[in-house]
Amino acid sequence: MARVNNLLASLPPHSLCVVPAYGLRYASACIFYPFQVHKDFFYLSALREKNCVLLLTSVPSVPWRSSLFVHSPTKHNTLWDGHRMDSTELLSVSNLDCVKDIQELQPFLADILRVYSSPSVSDPLTVYFDPVAHPSDLDNISDLLQRHYFINFHNAHSVESEYERFEKLKHRSTYSRRANSRWPNSTFSSLFSPSSSPNSSRINVRSFKPLIDNLRLYKSDSELELLSHCGKISGKMFQDAMRFSSLPLRTQKQSTPSPQSPDLIQNFHTLSSASTITEHQLSSVFTFSATMNGASGLAYVPVIASGKNGLSLHYTSNSDTINNDAMILCDVGAQYNEYVSDITRTWPIRGKFTKPEREIYSVVLKAQVEMIKLCRETANLSLNELMKKSQEVMRVGLEAVFGRQIGWEEMNELYPHHIGHYMGLDVHDTETISRNLKLKKGMVITIEPGIYIPLESKEYYYPPEYRGIAIRIEDDIYIDKNNPVILTSEAPKEINDIEDILNGVF
Repeated sequence: MARVNNLLASLPPHSLCVVPAYGLRYASACIFYPFQVHKDFFYLSALREKNCVLLLTSVPSVPWRSSLFVHSPTKHNTLWDGHRMDSTELLSVSNLDCVKDIQELQPFLADILRVYSSPSVSDPLTVYFDPVAHPSDLDNISDLLQRHYFINFHNAHSVESEYERFEKLKHRSTYSRRANSRWPNSTFSSLFSPSSSPNSSRINVRSFKPLIDNLRLYKSDSELELLSHCGKISGKMFQDAMRFSSLPLRTQKQSTPSPQSPDLIQNFHTLSSASTITEHQLSSVFTFSATMNGASGLAYVPVIASGKNGLSLHYTSNSDTINNDAMILCDVGAQYNEYVSDITRTWPIRGKFTKPEREIYSVVLKAQVEMIKLCRETANLSLNELMKKSQEVMRVGLEAVFGRQIGWEEMNELYPHHIGHYMGLDVHDTETISRNLKLKKGMVITIEPGIYIPLESKEYYYPPEYRGIAIRIEDDIYIDKNNPVILTSEAPKEINDIEDILNGVF
C-alpha cells in the first residue's frame, strides 16, 4: 500500500490512473504463452491477476483512492483454470481500498467523465493511461481516448508526435480475442462518445509511465533483497553452465564430484560426455539450474552465442553446434518473484584462453571493473558519462593490443552498444528515465562493456587470430552512497577463476 500512497501523493488533484493488467496471449488457436504479469500492475498491487483493471484516483468526490475491478469467479473458470482469489483474498494481498466487479467499471468511468465534462466544474480531469500491451478488448479505451480526448495528451519523453506514439504503442503486441479472455463488450464502447463529452478539452490524457517509472527507479530494502537473491541464483546458473560446457570436464573418463557441484551438475557432466554440445543444450542447463535453485525461470530469451554468433548482439537462435575450440558468449538472467537479473559472461569451451582472447578479454574486464568502481552516488556520474569513460578505457587498451591508433568511429564499431541500463522488475527497467540522470542511492543498473572484432573489415586491419572474437562482461550493480554493490558476483569473470571452474578446480 505504501507504493500506492506514494503514487497518489505525486498526483495533482482531480486525477485518475487507469492501470490494466495483462490477459493471456496466444501463440495459435488455443495454445497460449505462459502468463506474464504486467509489471506496473504488480508493483502497485502485488497481484498476478489477469484481465482486471486497477484504478487510482485523487478525485475528491470518489470515496476511495484505490480499487481493483475484476471478473467474478465462476464454476466454469474454476473448473478449467483452477482457484482464483476472491475479493477478501485480493484485498488481503494488495491492501487496496476495495474490489469491484468489472461490470461496474463502465458506469463509474462514465459518471466521472460526465461530471468533468460539465461547464459547471472548474477543474479539469487528468487521466493517466498507457495503451501498451493490454488485452485486445481494451483497445476500445485506447481508440476512444485517442479520438475524443487527445487534446493535451502529454509525454515529455517522446520526440515524435503524440498521435504517432499512441498508434505505435497500441499495436506493439497482438492478443487473442477469444471469448473466455475478453472484457465485457460494452465496457468502454460508449464512454467517450462525442455526444456525451461536449467539453472534451477539459479531460487531459497523459502517459502513466513517467509517474510509475520515477517510483520504480529507486529500490526499497525488500526489493534489494529480491534482486540480490535473484543475482545469486543467476551466478550459480553460470557456474553450472560453465561446468556443463567445459571440454576438459566432458572428456574426463571419471569426474570427481566437487562439494561446490551438486549431484544434478554431476549428472550434467554425464549427459554432456558427447564430443560436442549445442547452444540449445547449454540454454536448457541455464533454465534447469534457474528453476532448481528457486527461480520461476529465465527473465528473457537467452543469448547463447558460440563463435561468430557472438558478433550478433542479440543472437537468440541458440541452434548451432558449439565448436570445441570456440568462445561462448552467454547473456542470461533469472527471474525471482518477478524481479530479474541480467548477466553476460564469455568463456573458452576448451578450458583455456588463447593469447588473443586473453588480451581482448582483459581490455573489456579492465573497463568493466573501473566503471563498477564509479557506480556510487558520490561519483556524481550518469550512465551516459560512464559510457564515455568506458569507451576511452577500451580505446587505450585496444591501441596497446594492436599497436596503432584507434579512432572514435572505429571504436563505435567495435563497441556498438551502451555501457548499461536500469534494471529491476524489468530487464530494461523504467524506460522513460534518461541515462543522463546522475546515479543515486537506490538505483540498480547493469555495467556491460563489450568488444566485437569483425571477421572482415575493409576499413580497419585486424590480425587474423583476433578476427571474430566477441567479448561482453555484464553485472548488475546496486548504487549505494559511497560504494557499489555487485549483485551478481557469484558468476565467475576473472580469467583465472573461469579457467579453474572449466578445469574442475572448483
